[in-house]
Amino acid sequence: MTMVKVWTIKNRAMAMISFVGLFFLLVTCASTSQNITPHVVQPAHQLPNSKTTGTISVGAEAYSYPGKGLNYLKAGIHPLRVTISNDGNTSVQISPESVLVHSTNGELYMTYTPQEAAQLVTNSHAIEEAAKGAASGALTGAAIGSIVGLLTAAIFDVDPGSLVTTGAIYGGIAGGIQGVEAWLIKLREAAQAEINNKALRRIIVPPGLTMSGWLFFPGNVSLDELRIAVSPVGTGNFLSFRLPIPVSY
Repeated sequence: MTMVKVWTIKNRAMAMISFVGLFFLLVTCASTSQNITPHVVQPAHQLPNSKTTGTISVGAEAYSYPGKGLNYLKAGIHPLRVTISNDGNTSVQISPESVLVHSTNGELYMTYTPQEAAQLVTNSHAIEEAAKGAASGALTGAAIGSIVGLLTAAIFDVDPGSLVTTGAIYGGIAGGIQGVEAWLIKLREAAQAEINNKALRRIIVPPGLTMSGWLFFPGNVSLDELRIAVSPVGTGNFLSFRLPIPVSY
């Protein structure tokens, strides 16, 4: 009889522990899902600086420092998000090689490759300062969110720290990191991943669709015009667009 009572008490204790664990798991999952921000893409013709030729519209959006973590403008690159909308009946193609920027001193610049942009950022003084801030606790809970999702935060005006929950995404990247060097390694990995994942590649935009991606230009040059060539697939022709550079800050 005593053995049965002891077993029952143990069972109740284990059941209570399981219930509490399940409760916290559900709360954590709910919190994580609430921190995921929708990635809205506006049709190109709705952007303030857009240009339309025939049924093709092209627009560009500026990167602006969200106020936490790494500032890409101080890390050697000038990110611009290019959006293409195709309202015609023929697919069109765009590639990074067909995009140039004009500077106020009269020179033309091609975009950096994602690898070049990532190299500039990861070797910059700016990312070292971001790592020092994270290690000192100045960015605890938001430092990694200030890198991963930073381009998204720059466009949608959201808190970059809300885009990634601490230790819950990217393999628990923000959990248990101590010291400047450890933060620097993780922040470099995160910056490389974001640049590679967000970069505009050679793409084909089918009829009725809108697509976008980021291009990375020199950060120490004053830019005033974006020049883009879009090609209707199979025609050998090009449509030329010239857009004023949106202000980044």
